[in-house]
Amino acid sequence: MRKLSFIGWLLAISLLLSACLGGMVKPNFQAFAYEIEEDYVLILYNVTKEEYEEIKDKNLEELMDLGHFLLQLDYSGKKDFEEDDQISVWIDGDIEDSYPQKGKASNLELYIE
Repeated sequence: MRKLSFIGWLLAISLLLSACLGGMVKPNFQAFAYEIEEDYVLILYNVTKEEYEEIKDKNLEELMDLGHFLLQLDYSGKKDFEEDDQISVWIDGDIEDSYPQKGKASNLELYIE
């Protein structure tokens, strides 16, 4: 009976720990929301805040010609951010090797330093 009780406690503790740690998954990277649509967000990544300020008013063709890192993420979840905001990005699956690159986000949130 004691073994059963001990196993029950171990199971309860492991479930509690996995639930707590599940919310602590870090984002894959930070980026800037360049264009926000209902079912996707186009982001620029691998740019500093200063670089983004210099290029944010360029159109998509100009950005592509300059070789900036653009990624179109399928995402229809909650969007508590606006265009030009820095966001945290959680990727779900692989990124297609196209231009702009395409992928799916499991979560996007306003980046808070």
